[in-house]
Amino acid sequence: MADTSEHRRLAAIMFTDMVGYSALAQRNEVLALELLEEHQRVLRPIFGKYGGRAIKSIGDGFLVEFASALQAVRCAIAIQTALVEQSASAPAERRIQVRIGLHVGDVVVRDGDVFGDGVNIAARIEPLAEAGGICISGPVFDQIRNKIDVPLVRLGQPELKNIQVPIDVYRVVLPWTQGASKHAGRRPARRRLGAGVGVIAALIGVVAVLLVWWPTARVLHTPSAPLSDAVSPPAKKSVAVLPFVNMSSDKENEYFSDGITEDLITALSKVSGLHVAARTSSFAFKGKNEPIENIGAQLHVGAVLEGSVAKAGNQVRITAQLVNTADGYHLWSDSYDRDLQDIFAIRSQVAQTVAKALRVTLAAGERQTLEQKPTEDLEAYQLYLKGRHAVATYADWETAVRYLRAVTPQSQWRAAQGGE
Repeated sequence: MADTSEHRRLAAIMFTDMVGYSALAQRNEVLALELLEEHQRVLRPIFGKYGGRAIKSIGDGFLVEFASALQAVRCAIAIQTALVEQSASAPAERRIQVRIGLHVGDVVVRDGDVFGDGVNIAARIEPLAEAGGICISGPVFDQIRNKIDVPLVRLGQPELKNIQVPIDVYRVVLPWTQGASKHAGRRPARRRLGAGVGVIAALIGVVAVLLVWWPTARVLHTPSAPLSDAVSPPAKKSVAVLPFVNMSSDKENEYFSDGITEDLITALSKVSGLHVAARTSSFAFKGKNEPIENIGAQLHVGAVLEGSVAKAGNQVRITAQLVNTADGYHLWSDSYDRDLQDIFAIRSQVAQTVAKALRVTLAAGERQTLEQKPTEDLEAYQLYLKGRHAVATYADWETAVRYLRAVTPQSQWRAAQGGE
């Protein structure tokens, strides 16, 4: 008769999951099974090296228990490092990527298996990690924050299915995942448009001035102008810029991360060899944990540019990564730690690098266009972004007008209103 006794203990729980396995199994079941076995051969010895107990395999992933949160994190980093090193010499179709989620909590042990909230939370955190990445819960962060040499970035308190208590989630920033991050917060609810006719008229007047004074400005976002040909040339590459995540400690800096996203959309739209998904289409995925392959299929693009923005005073850190939507693998990733005054140079560099990664040759004059600064006045630029953000989110027409009026030189504002 089996022993059905059970007991509780505190444990660090790891969930792993192979990226893109289900899609691969549909395309090539034989290859999918080969890679599943290979992935298990790589991971199992690493679990043991760091004191992990592989409780069971769940489809294309593992449930692993550790006595120490630190050992669990070190194990996760070792796994991702081993897979990256292995993939460096492997053909694209045989590269293996996994997502890893970690949590420390109370678990129930019965017949060699584990149950309880400690397990459930780890399972919900794992999908928040990017391909090749690691996400950890707040309790894990508290135990390892000063004990590992890799950056940890807070993602907020995302909604975790069937988990009632809010849980802080952090991303372990690895060299090959510095640009990726899933947006964990909720999208702000839109307010009703209740502005009077006079306010809207004022806003339109400001926009009219900005479109003259600010050559690259687009306050009311519309898709790029269609090509003159009825059918787009099939040789063109295609890309979507997903909303960059606001990683600043101040949530009010959402205007800045959204503004950088929109500026990149505008910049890439000026590259004649690229099709760029419209702002409205890309922002429909804001705050959603959607697989890259699904996004590519819905937006009809071959690549996705995503990343994060952290702004503190006059310092800004931007991470970006370009991902192939066909297989979910990185085409390029990088991070930029600069002064705020270099923001336009970063935008230009990212746009040019994306074009290069997609093997798109810039036409005559396009490089100069991308490098052109819309203004030297950073205060005006930030006011413009705040006004544009207020318009785009339907937050407050009066606030939008106030910001945009502050951007516009007083002489031009008076001229726009018919004054002297």
